[in-house]
Amino acid sequence: MQFEASKAMVDHAKAKGVPVEWLPVEGGMHVDAWALPDVMTKEFDFFDKYKTKQKKAGATGRTTTRKGSAAAKSGVGSRGSK
Repeated sequence: MQFEASKAMVDHAKAKGVPVEWLPVEGGMHVDAWALPDVMTKEFDFFDKYKTKQKKAGATGRTTTRKGSAAAKSGVGSRGSK
């Protein structure tokens, strides 16, 4: 992992007001560093902090997506396929 490139992305996102937390794992690779127990706990804490509420299920019992979302445009619904 190139820490300087990652740090530059973090700094750019923060400058644009995006909530970012950088968790560099010295010697870690992207494919395995995220799964370390102490890192995973921090990841879930971050997601919990910034989670959004789902819209309530309609008559079908399925949760709804925003009309302009990529999933809605692609036709991929709660079943995972078109």
